Amino acid sequence: MNPVVGMPRVSICVTYGVGFRSEQPGQEGLAHLFEHLMFRGSENLPPGHFYEHIHPLGGEANGTTHQDYTDYYQTVPSAALEAALFADADRMRAPLLSDAVLAEQLVGVGQEISDRVLDRPLGDFPWPLLPRVLFDRHANAHDGFGDITRLRGVTQADCARFFHRHYVPGNAVLTLVGGFDPDTALALITRHFGDVAARPVPPRPELAEDTDGQGRWLRCTQPQIPATVTALGHRLPGPDVDLDRYLATTVVARIVADQGVRVAPGQALRVSSGCGFFGPFDALSPDALITTSVLPNGVSPERFVEAVTHALPADPDALKPVLAQTLLRLASEHTRTHGDLTARCRALGRLEQLFGRAELVDEIPGRLGTVTPSQVVEAADNLRKTPCAVLVVEPGPVRSRPVGGSGQDAGKDRPRHAQAAAAVIPPTASRRPRPAFLHGALSKPVLPSATSEVLDTGLLVSVVEDHRTPLAEIRLRIPLGSAGLLNPTAVDTLVRSLWPRDAEAHRAAEPGSLVIRRSPDSLWVEVTGYVSMAALVWLLHALAELITALDAASLPPGRETPGVVSSSGTPDEAMDALLCATLWRRPSAATAQVPLTAGPGCLTVVGPVCAAQVLDILRVHGNAQGFPAADHRLATEWEAAAVICQEPHSGSEGGLSATRTLLCAPGFEAGEDEAARYLAAAVLGLRLRTHMPKALGQLGGDIPPNCDFRVGHDVFLGLPRAWVRVYAPGTESDRLLTELRAVTNQLADGSDASEVRRAANFCAAQMLAVFDSPSALADALVRFGTSGWYASTIADFSGRLRTVSPARVSDAIARLYRPAMYAAVHHIELAHAAGTAPLGKLAFRSD
Repeated sequence: MNPVVGMPRVSICVTYGVGFRSEQPGQEGLAHLFEHLMFRGSENLPPGHFYEHIHPLGGEANGTTHQDYTDYYQTVPSAALEAALFADADRMRAPLLSDAVLAEQLVGVGQEISDRVLDRPLGDFPWPLLPRVLFDRHANAHDGFGDITRLRGVTQADCARFFHRHYVPGNAVLTLVGGFDPDTALALITRHFGDVAARPVPPRPELAEDTDGQGRWLRCTQPQIPATVTALGHRLPGPDVDLDRYLATTVVARIVADQGVRVAPGQALRVSSGCGFFGPFDALSPDALITTSVLPNGVSPERFVEAVTHALPADPDALKPVLAQTLLRLASEHTRTHGDLTARCRALGRLEQLFGRAELVDEIPGRLGTVTPSQVVEAADNLRKTPCAVLVVEPGPVRSRPVGGSGQDAGKDRPRHAQAAAAVIPPTASRRPRPAFLHGALSKPVLPSATSEVLDTGLLVSVVEDHRTPLAEIRLRIPLGSAGLLNPTAVDTLVRSLWPRDAEAHRAAEPGSLVIRRSPDSLWVEVTGYVSMAALVWLLHALAELITALDAASLPPGRETPGVVSSSGTPDEAMDALLCATLWRRPSAATAQVPLTAGPGCLTVVGPVCAAQVLDILRVHGNAQGFPAADHRLATEWEAAAVICQEPHSGSEGGLSATRTLLCAPGFEAGEDEAARYLAAAVLGLRLRTHMPKALGQLGGDIPPNCDFRVGHDVFLGLPRAWVRVYAPGTESDRLLTELRAVTNQLADGSDASEVRRAANFCAAQMLAVFDSPSALADALVRFGTSGWYASTIADFSGRLRTVSPARVSDAIARLYRPAMYAAVHHIELAHAAGTAPLGKLAFRSD
């Protein structure tokens, strides 16, 4: 158990010591299939009821099957801890194994095999083919999916035998991380798991290989791939056999990946290299070092293998300058990854199950710091001496790539067991009531120290002291003006040039990671990432200089034809560009420049930091003039707008394939009933999800796969905006928009109290997820900070959502979304740009 004071959620993980290396010949894929079955009902939770304490509370649950373990994890508000423990204990005691459930999950597993292996040109390259080339023993060589045709022969009796052998209490590790009281949690665990019947713990499968490998090659062809892909696999003793060598090999892999491999004079090839098919510390011995790359023309797989071997470190003295930085980066990445609630919970359970050492999750960064140059070179020498397996997939007219299988034992019949086994898991003595979970008992997150301040420039700075990791999470968002959408290439060039040159050397040497870019939606300049505490001061100075430069920057206006834009970029970006081109008033002078930014934006720092120090540095660089005001130079005083993008069929059939619609209206200003605005989008989205299937005649109650609805509120050109985005088949668009308007009017006239309560409970619980990690908290603070929210607002917001009345929600829908629905019924003209797909013009509400 790992209680964390102030956390409003808890993660629960049950890690069983069974994976696909536990499968006997003929059982390939059974471990993965059984993972699916564990979610489909148990003695006291009928099919479809497992998620009742999860989804309504904004929680998550999933399971994964690996080589040597299968884990099942839930992350829920702390008030649902007992419900989560009850669900895991109930399926450990007696999962439901019916013919109907088995048939249903065989369909799902078959679809997963098709999606991930059969229908993708490269599958999950190099998985699942490389193990059969690298290993000899069946347990190591076969893949975890199996063949769906053979899996269809699995019976209830097969599943029951698998459960009774492997899913025993002594073969499981239960892990809790997050906001809970240890004594209370232990009592709940005893109550729900204490009477699960004990059974013998199965021995681990025999995994040791007889030799060091034979250096086998597998070459195959695959249509529809543009270049040859190659993977090298080296057998590697796992952490359970030689932890120091494993860590040193991890360093070797990172150095090779960072530096690339030289395949010709002056030509370095980028590679991916790392320990483990599913990541480091994820399997017992034998593990593997895997190196992959896409080969350019003229580079043969044989040359690539030679280049990788040559790239392995050989000189301890030459290694010293790069080693310290590599070790810091590996340690920082590990620490940051496991600062997340769910990731930490799963890692603790995995490391305890595999190695009996959950504490490794905290020891690995320190152990990495002790790796020496001589250890790295020795690990590299071991790799040179070990024959590597090579998998090559080349472009070709026919597919010769194998399709799933049993490794070296392919073709063996399934062994049948002479002993009898029950077709279903026998029920226990009595029914057990499901524990209640109270929405009103949601824990309030605790921010030990949170400071927000608006600087003279207008920039909102929020600093949160968070000691979960020794890293500082940094997020900066500055709203772009019209140039972001109308002149994106120039924005990219300018933003790169504005980053202080003397800061670039620091950034390159920093063990953290920073990205400076135009956001994917072209609405922001973003800086996102993390740094060590030693680097925080120089970074803050660099950010302050960047902010000042952004404030003063300007660009040419960009595209000249209002209402017509190219179809490059994402559909959402293209529609926003069209909206921008029509709303925005261009300067009259041909040589005029427009401001790069449209407002001050937000900077967030989360980590073991001092708020006063952060603010003092930023104030020193303050610009008395401040940022330009939001870009109010609009072509019209708009009340609502609709953008229609009609996508024609490809080929000669003509007609419309689909229609994308953007409906929008001015949003609420910062501080204006934020909770009601937030719930307005949630309630409207919920109603659309439940109402639209009926309108479309969907008996199953699901949105058709070729339709999509999204509702939201954002900042556009520095101004608040409410929006609805609809994607529908061309023939359905008019009917959907009519229904959309009717639903919006109904809610604007009066929202159902139970509907608002359900949405409020979900949103309030979901909002707690932003406290799962320092990274998630920084993301939320900058996202909401751009709408003017202070850090304290984030902490209080979950509780405020549950106090909003239905009348306030209806008023917000009427003000934000009803005008947009009105605009949707106006006539739409198509504007055709030469060489581009047609994009719709705007329709404005006019009185």
